[in-house]
Amino acid sequence: MKSSSVTWPWQPSCPFGNEWFVSIQTQREVEQPTPTATTSIGIDLGIAHFATFSDGTWLAPLNSFKTTQAKLAKYQRRMAHKQKFSNHWKKAKARVQKLHAQIAHTRRNFLHKATNTISQNHAVVFVEDLQVRNMSKSAAGTAENPGKNVATKITPMWSARSMSKSGDTAC
Repeated sequence: MKSSSVTWPWQPSCPFGNEWFVSIQTQREVEQPTPTATTSIGIDLGIAHFATFSDGTWLAPLNSFKTTQAKLAKYQRRMAHKQKFSNHWKKAKARVQKLHAQIAHTRRNFLHKATNTISQNHAVVFVEDLQVRNMSKSAAGTAENPGKNVATKITPMWSARSMSKSGDTAC
């Protein structure tokens, strides 16, 4: 193995302050790996489940923001009470930035683990190409006060089975 180059850039714009990354480039001959997976799978990205697979399994969403939301709100309140651009404000801002970076790193790690697992277990992957963000915008609201285009999408809260249990008959 021959070392081509080694670089270690410092990124002062990172919220952790002094953050260094090491990049080592080498040259070596590697045999082509033989894939062991022979199955194909379809993936439907959604809102309630992060991903639903064609075999019926699904991945739960990470919700990294929801788990750290209280801590983030506390740090932002503390920062709001500081004199702007003072040393204490800068420290509070660094805490908020560090927490935002932690959320981003957690999301990136979750996506890396999920895609790595999918690619190792399946030879062919089909992904549904829908704009979930646009769909969720049109579905804003609740069941009592539906948003735009939701009234047509809401399924009834009852079914023929639940009505027959209560003694009523379905029409």
